[in-house]
Amino acid sequence: MLRVTIQGITLYTGPAYEAVAIAESFLEENMLHVIGTITAKTMAAARRDETVKRHLEQMDLAVFGETGMLRAADADTPSLLQEVKSQLFFHTFLESLEKNNRNLYLLSDDREKLERLKAWLDEAFPQLQRIGEYVLEEQVGEADLIVNEINGAAPDLVLSVIDSPAAEHFFTEQSRKLGIRLWYEIGDFEKMYKKIHQSPSFFRRFALK
Repeated sequence: MLRVTIQGITLYTGPAYEAVAIAESFLEENMLHVIGTITAKTMAAARRDETVKRHLEQMDLAVFGETGMLRAADADTPSLLQEVKSQLFFHTFLESLEKNNRNLYLLSDDREKLERLKAWLDEAFPQLQRIGEYVLEEQVGEADLIVNEINGAAPDLVLSVIDSPAAEHFFTEQSRKLGIRLWYEIGDFEKMYKKIHQSPSFFRRFALK
């Protein structure tokens, strides 16, 4: 694990395969862990919003979503730069989840974004089990209803594509009620989706045709 600091915020990260092993270990523990994708947008939100800053500081594992974040952390080695460019952690971790018959719950703030994510997952990881989904913009009633649905589904992890700072605020307000082991925030999936299509040929099999 690497301990890095960006804008006064300490984050714990590491090479993709090491980080995947750590993420897998989180699924074996009876406590809630958080993995989050760090981008310039995330850090900008942290400068303006104390809740976002605290959330980042308390994160168990940070995954850099942009090479600029590696440079900001003074960790821009050639190997790590290539891993971030190709979204290696994201792909490898989802492969692991599929291989080990794990299941996930999808949480989004936008229906169109969720449908795009589902279409991509169907193509890239057809055996990965999805046991529930929720779109915040379609929420009726209190947020407790969402938490109850998640806990009732009992997923191995929640995959969140809620944008910052809404993602950090939702988690901060609801985390104590969540009966899950892993919360993985990938944040801006639309931006990640575009990068997938620009990735090297080794990763082309992950992209939508």
